[in-house]
Amino acid sequence: MKHHLRYTFLACGIFIFLSVASCKKEKPFQNNATLIGFDVRACPCCGGLKIVIDNVPSPNGDFFLVDTLPAEFELGDNPAFPILVKIDWKIGTQCLGNYVEISRIARR
Repeated sequence: MKHHLRYTFLACGIFIFLSVASCKKEKPFQNNATLIGFDVRACPCCGGLKIVIDNVPSPNGDFFLVDTLPAEFELGDNPAFPILVKIDWKIGTQCLGNYVEISRIARR
C-alpha cells in the first residue's frame, strides 16, 4: 500500500509541475498608445498612421508616425479612430525620430 501511495503522490507532483511549466505568461506591453488616424500630408517625412504614445513626447509635438503595423494586427477596411492600443516599440531611424517601429501591438 505504501508503494501505491508514493506513486500516486509522484504522479500528482509530475502533473502539477508540467501544468505550471507549460503555462505561458504574456510579457506586459511597453506603453499604452492611441492610433488617431492617417497622415495624408505630402512631404518627405509625412504619411503613414498617426499614433500618440502615452507619456512620450513626439519630436513634432503632436504625434509619431507608423509606417507599418505588425501583420497580426488588423485595422480593417474602414477603421473608426481613435483606436486604443498597447504596444512594444522603438524610435525608427528615418525622419529625425518622427517614425516609430512597432514590434507588438494589441487593442486595449
